[in-house]
Formats: sequence, C-alpha cells, structure tokens
Amino acid sequence: MSEQRFERTVRLNRMSDGETQSTSSFLHTILNLYRDLNNRYEIDTVVVSTINQWLKNHNIDRKRLFDVVYERRNDPLYILFLAFLYQWGIGCNVDPKKAFHYNMVAAQNGDPQAQNQVGAFFYIGLGTNRDPVNSFYWFEKAASNGCATAASWLGSFYQEGIVPCKIDSNKAFQLFTQSAEGGDASGQANLGQCYKDGIGTSVDETKAAYWYKKSAESGWPPGQFWFGTCLFGGLGVKKNLKEAFFWFQKAANEGDDRGQNWLGYLYQHGKGVRQDKIKSVYWYRKSATVGRNPSALHNLAYCYRFGSGIVKDTHESIRYYYLANKSRHKAGYEGISQVFMAI
Repeated sequence: MSEQRFERTVRLNRMSDGETQSTSSFLHTILNLYRDLNNRYEIDTVVVSTINQWLKNHNIDRKRLFDVVYERRNDPLYILFLAFLYQWGIGCNVDPKKAFHYNMVAAQNGDPQAQNQVGAFFYIGLGTNRDPVNSFYWFEKAASNGCATAASWLGSFYQEGIVPCKIDSNKAFQLFTQSAEGGDASGQANLGQCYKDGIGTSVDETKAAYWYKKSAESGWPPGQFWFGTCLFGGLGVKKNLKEAFFWFQKAANEGDDRGQNWLGYLYQHGKGVRQDKIKSVYWYRKSATVGRNPSALHNLAYCYRFGSGIVKDTHESIRYYYLANKSRHKAGYEGISQVFMAI
C-alpha cells in the first residue's frame, strides 16, 4: 500500500474531530451512493450488498460510521441513512422499530425516499403493524413527490388488487411506465412483464425484452432472470444461449431462486455452457433451499431418481417429488407415481 493511500485510509477510519473536512467529504460520497441505489432498486439486499462492499473496499470502520451518522441524527440529510443502518445492523444492532421511527421522521419532513420506505415497512409489517392502507398512502405520497420505486409499488397494488385498490391493469401499466422511465429497475422489469403478457397494453415482445434488458443492466436480479428467459427463448431478441447463461448466472449469484433453477437446467443439459451435472445439482439445491422453488424441487427429484450428478437415491427422489407436489408443481404427483411404478 502506498504511503498516500495509507494516510487516506487512516484518515477515513479515524474520522476524528480534527478532520471534519475529510469526514464531510466521505459522508457526502456514501450518502449520494445510498440515495442513488435507493432510487433505482426495490430490493434492499442489492443496496445493502453494494454499500457493504463499498465500505470494505475503502476500509471503513462500520461502528465509527454509525457513530458519526448518529451524532447528526437531527440533521434531515442523515435521518434516512440512519434508518437504513438500524434496519440492516451496519455498525449497530438490527433494530426495525428504530429504523421505522427514523424513516417516519424523514417521511414527515417530506423526503420521498423515506416516504417510500415507510410504505414498504407498513406493507411488510417491519418495525410496525402490517397495514396495506397506510402503505398505499405513503407510496402514493412518495410517487407524487417523484420517487420512481414508489410508483412501481403502486403499480403492483393496482395489478394485484391489493387493499385498498381494485384490479386496474391500465392504471398499473401507467404507474409501471412512470417508474421505468424514472429509472427504477423493478419498474422496468414490471413494465417488461406488461408488454410480455399484455397487461394494460397490447403484447409487444420487442418492448418486453427492451425493458427487461434495462432492468438487468441496472443490476436487478429479477430483471436479469427475465432477460435471460428472453435470450433463451428468443422472445423479442435473437436467441443466444451463452448470453442467457450469463444473465441467469448473474441473477443466481444475487440469490434469485428462478435464476438458480435455470442455471441448474443449463448446466444439466449443456446449453450455453459446458455440461456439468454436479453443478446442475448444486444450483437446483440452492434454488430449492433459498426459494423453495417448485421446479427446482422437481428437478432435484429427477436427479436423485436417475443419478444425474448425484448418487441415485429412490427415497430422496420420492421426498423431493412430494415437496414439489406440495408446492403445486404440476408434475410432482406424476413423478411420485412413476417412481413407485419402477420399484
């Protein structure tokens, strides 16, 4: 490590009172990073992993970071970020109630991102009682104040008919469009779905692939999964199995259970990648464990049944077919029957 880089690292780690200019510059950088990520992603784990990686790359002490932000808890600029630290236990213990409290303070001060967070907390029931009506209220306020992520949430309310909304596909399409054009990765993927399935608009596979790609390139795992399916099946784009493998792998590595299942399928059948049945079992198992993915459970049952990438085991095969059937996979019961017939 060069002397100059060492001095910079020590300065950031200490964040002493005599170095307020350096501290201010560092906080400005991480706050901008957080707000940019928060503007583009509905899935908090993407934001958390990026922030944690940034702190690691810059050798930042998390406890000291929390202390510096907490000292500024009455400054509107830092309240939302303090809520984020409490929510994920960065430099402190995880505390959903304090996270909700500081999000609410920032939301009442008119911060659109905080209003979106309060909407999410009410929807999930994190740090407060679950309340879809209050959730909708705060998402609506956030969206009207320009929060693209909140517009995506509202679109889902109208698409699925979540209380207090009734199903309105046209309204959902309008909100997903607003979100997507505002740069939100979840809104882009949702708009892609609208064009793929004809929700509030006519089917347009080219536009579906376009918006899935935008979402994928923004780093959102569901968008990466869906763009992978476009490339695999030639939906709105030229079929390209190697590219499909690339995007399924990205989604899988970020924890998307559908991407993990598809990655297992590609490894099992050697599509877009060299065949590797051991890796296929690894990814099927990840998908079945992470998301209880019905297709992954069925695929694992098949692997155990025929000894594909794993030692043949009839009992395990039946167990996974049963779990797939319990998860409403249409071929689960059929698989159980076939195994018993072969015994």
